[in-house]
Amino acid sequence: MLSSGDIVLDATTDPNSTRDLWLLRPGRPPQRLLSPGDPIRVPTASGLVTSTLSSYSLPNGGADSGGNDGWRGADGSLLVSASVVTYGRVYLTQRIELPDPSRMFANGFE
Repeated sequence: MLSSGDIVLDATTDPNSTRDLWLLRPGRPPQRLLSPGDPIRVPTASGLVTSTLSSYSLPNGGADSGGNDGWRGADGSLLVSASVVTYGRVYLTQRIELPDPSRMFANGFE
């Protein structure tokens, strides 16, 4: 769970049993953040190139980091270890825009 109350979920979905990383926000449909087959931009010595995501894993198996930033930070940043076609293992980062953390549950909670 992020400081906004949004949930980032690592899940396998039916019917194709594809493992994806999802963002769940109240009142909105689930948003797929990362899925095998996605195009990924990789920095190289000659500039950015586009490759394909083969698979991904979450540091420490996605376990909670005991209040410390781990694979997900309170500021909405995510860190994912990924296998990318041609380039092998890389680390991907993404930042999810979050409201001011001091306003968490400002509209109540369910």
